[in-house]
Amino acid sequence: MTLTSPIWTTTAGLRLSSAALAAAALLALTGCGGGSSSDDGSATGSSSSVDGAYYGTDGSANKVKKLVIDGNQATYTVELCKGPDEGATSHGELSDARSVIVWGEGGDLVNESHITVTENRIQFESDKSFVRDGQPEVADVESEHQKYCGEQFG
Repeated sequence: MTLTSPIWTTTAGLRLSSAALAAAALLALTGCGGGSSSDDGSATGSSSSVDGAYYGTDGSANKVKKLVIDGNQATYTVELCKGPDEGATSHGELSDARSVIVWGEGGDLVNESHITVTENRIQFESDKSFVRDGQPEVADVESEHQKYCGEQFG
């Protein structure tokens, strides 16, 4: 078999092709690696660094907003005093870069949320912030919610 493409018939072309293949292989290998941390401390790559439950910290005692990341799946729920607000539940998919959640219903795109993920927080571009379960802010959110519900519904 003879390759007649000019890129394959010259020495410079062979070097260029080899360099391009090496660069592509390097990109493929680094893309397959586990999670890492960028200069600003945000997590990238591996889902295990992001997986978990996060709670909204917007100060609304009448409801608890919860975001659960499991692999590339995201679920947003709102817990009211009398139970979950079924109408507020949303399901989405986390992008490979861990920077966007694509929200959808029945396979249809509904919305995109741009996020920044750090060790214990998911910050939405819309200024909504969710703190990882186990952090002191989460205990405060849950305590305020229980107190509010106790006062409202005894």
